[in-house]
Amino acid sequence: AEALTNVRHHAYPAGDEDRPASLRKWWLFSRYTAPTKEKRGSLYIAVYDIGVGIQTSLRKKLKTGEIALDAADSLLEALKIGDANFTEQLLLKRAIEQERSSTGLAFRGNGLPEMRNFVMGTDSGRMYITSGRAQYTCIASTKKSEVFGCRTGLAGTLIVWAIPVSGPVQEAGV
Repeated sequence: AEALTNVRHHAYPAGDEDRPASLRKWWLFSRYTAPTKEKRGSLYIAVYDIGVGIQTSLRKKLKTGEIALDAADSLLEALKIGDANFTEQLLLKRAIEQERSSTGLAFRGNGLPEMRNFVMGTDSGRMYITSGRAQYTCIASTKKSEVFGCRTGLAGTLIVWAIPVSGPVQEAGV
């Protein structure tokens, strides 16, 4: 629900004419594999929008160090040196690991950290968030989260969860 709420509040801001109305939507995909007597099941959920992306939304409230990093990225990009997406990686990581809201409202900005905490609370869940030129990955079995730069950017945001489903299927009357 939080991913869909974020699309509504952030992905397609008022006055954004970069995308035609027919593309100002979100897409939801899922796959369920039932647990069996031999192995656990899985629930895969993916939400995608072609909006402005997490980092663009957060750029409205850059902090001092982030402003300097953003300026350095812009300079490197103008000079065609490297991938110049350090700010995108930093903002994506902070959006997921820290309660932070571009709205400034105290009750907002918890969704991405809550999603991460839910996945990390499982023994083998995974979550991947790709936005712009950065991907955030967290894998519960290793208790590690990492952010990577991507040479080519993704329009909007893609969030994918892989959640383990425990317990064997119970047969009727057993």
